Amino acid sequence: MTARKQEKSVSAASVPTPLPLVDFVRQAREGADFVLPFSLVLPDAETPLEIRAFLRVLPGRRYSALADMRAESRRLPVFCKFFLGAEAQKRWRREERGAKLLAAQNLPTPRLLLSGFAEGKTPSENVGWLFFEELVAAVPLSLRLNEILALPEPEATTAARALFRRLVPALARLHARGLWHGDLHLDNALEKDGELYWIDGDGVRAEIPGQPLSARRARENTAMLCALFPLRVFLPNDTLVRCLDYYRRVNPVSTARWSLPALSRALSRQRWVRMRHWLRKIGRECGAFIRQTRGWRGLFGVRILCRAEEKTLRPLLDNPDEFIARGHLYKDGGASTVARVEYKGRVLLVKRYNIKNWRHALSRAWRPSRAWASWRAGHRLMMLGITTARPLAVIEERFWGLRGRAWMIAEHLDGEDALTRFARLADNVVMTSEELAGLKTLLAELSAARLGHGDLKGQNLIWQETARRWALIDLDSLRAHPCSWLAARAARRDAARFLRDFPKDSPLRKALAAQYFPRENL
Repeated sequence: MTARKQEKSVSAASVPTPLPLVDFVRQAREGADFVLPFSLVLPDAETPLEIRAFLRVLPGRRYSALADMRAESRRLPVFCKFFLGAEAQKRWRREERGAKLLAAQNLPTPRLLLSGFAEGKTPSENVGWLFFEELVAAVPLSLRLNEILALPEPEATTAARALFRRLVPALARLHARGLWHGDLHLDNALEKDGELYWIDGDGVRAEIPGQPLSARRARENTAMLCALFPLRVFLPNDTLVRCLDYYRRVNPVSTARWSLPALSRALSRQRWVRMRHWLRKIGRECGAFIRQTRGWRGLFGVRILCRAEEKTLRPLLDNPDEFIARGHLYKDGGASTVARVEYKGRVLLVKRYNIKNWRHALSRAWRPSRAWASWRAGHRLMMLGITTARPLAVIEERFWGLRGRAWMIAEHLDGEDALTRFARLADNVVMTSEELAGLKTLLAELSAARLGHGDLKGQNLIWQETARRWALIDLDSLRAHPCSWLAARAARRDAARFLRDFPKDSPLRKALAAQYFPRENL
């Protein structure tokens, strides 16, 4: 064989064989990890589709990807969605209908290029697909907001309010055309060259296309948008007043019966709905989390972790005690053991909740573990935009459903606690003005969310030097209260616990009590 023939055979062997759509569906149902890039052959297609990257994957149900398709001898970048399984046709139809509604009302949205559905031999083999024009260099507003919230205070809050002011008129234009977005989150809005684009037609609904949305529907959808932003964006309440003003300039018809109290109540309601949905999501298998169990329905153990951390954290989750023993111990008591662990170039905090004796075992066996309470509380605070250590995984030991030891793994927060920082700045209250302002904001956020920390000592407040704000840790006693009276009582208890850490005669305690805890007895 000549050298040229050998070269041709090697290059031909290196080109992956195009994958038929039927095989893609079968492998997706089996939970296969696809090697990127690969070619996908659609029914009646002249050329295969080149899949470049997956953006979102719900194994066996939904795949969102970036790809290239050839059209008239040129390569066209596309964003594609594949719906698999028994509900594929319903979701495919909703997505297609929503995309067409947006386009028909001349609202900014990626152009729908191709749509199709193939019915399998069984409902589980059904597959639908939609190809949209890819908005190259477009940025999801969720990413933009995350970049903003990484800024130090008060720049972060100011920039978040500016982003909110841009979104409100865009939503008002959607409502003015008779549409609303039932799955409104910032991943479904893209920014390119200063213009905002709506995506994810699955959540787009219509009353009467072309006519302004009813006042009640528009108010609830606007409140849904407000709930996507951190609590501190709406403290003080003048941000909501401005929201009404921005909205009325674009769509005055839908706001005819609006009022600030009505919008405020709608915002509280939407925050509650969104929080309930998220707290259910963090305990089950979904796109963001993985739930692993031992035995039927977790009779002998449960492990829940962020899906993005699955491969990275696997050795740590398999044997957390080994990493605790090798780490730096912060606490090794009867109720809990806390260690700082350096793991694959990251610094993590691993906390084990111990069982002290048989009486303690009986009292804990029937209740959710403290690790689970911390897991929920951490995600609750993150949803509200309150700074805390990001929870990564939770593990519960069980024996026939009875709970035993539990572990909580979170990112480690560097910084000084409140006791250390205020002691260093001791009698100079002027020097602590930034810290005091941050404390005031944190307490206002907890009050607005009706949350009580339950153990608000100075060691559980960590000053984030880069972000210039306080972070809350040790969350297993955090509680959400159903009414303002109970929340106010919890706030008073938190305030009293915080002030006990400072000498009665210190100027700092007097400043704290006078400005932030006026009802506390010195």
